[in-house]
Amino acid sequence: MTGLQEALVVVLALWLGVLTLVVVLLVRQLSLLTVRLSFAAPYVAADADGLDIGSPVPSPLNEQVALDGEPRTLLFLSATCAPCREIASALSSKGVGDGVLAVIAGDPESAGAVSTLLPSSVETVVDPEATQVARALQVTSVPFGLRVEHGIVSAKAYLHAPEDLDRLDFAKASTTGAETLVGS
Repeated sequence: MTGLQEALVVVLALWLGVLTLVVVLLVRQLSLLTVRLSFAAPYVAADADGLDIGSPVPSPLNEQVALDGEPRTLLFLSATCAPCREIASALSSKGVGDGVLAVIAGDPESAGAVSTLLPSSVETVVDPEATQVARALQVTSVPFGLRVEHGIVSAKAYLHAPEDLDRLDFAKASTTGAETLVGS
């Protein structure tokens, strides 16, 4: 092999190395973009989950979990959801007031573990009743919050942090009286 051929092989190897690096970086960027878009999807689709704002809560559910009286905030959690556990544990240090009902889907043992993370002022409903409540209110994603005032849905939001629960409580003081909250 001559010196020119060796130089050509080295340049070709370097060029293939650069192209390989570019392809790896492009694949990484595409995967990051995919992950970011999957997390952005709940913000876009907040209107699709839960009963529409202004809708009445089904009568049997009003009687089952007492949603037709005082305003209540329903917190939908799953026993197997890591963000749900984080929100539950953060709420215990936050000092949540009365009127919060945690609806925890999952096997009773795991749901019990999540309920121990919540403050004592928070009432809990676990499966199989929790799944019935979620179906009746058309909630399919967790963590999710729903504000019910006098049997009417007044606000709803995906919960990404405990502060999102505060925004549900403050929604009752809004000028419109009802709003969809999409996290920030």
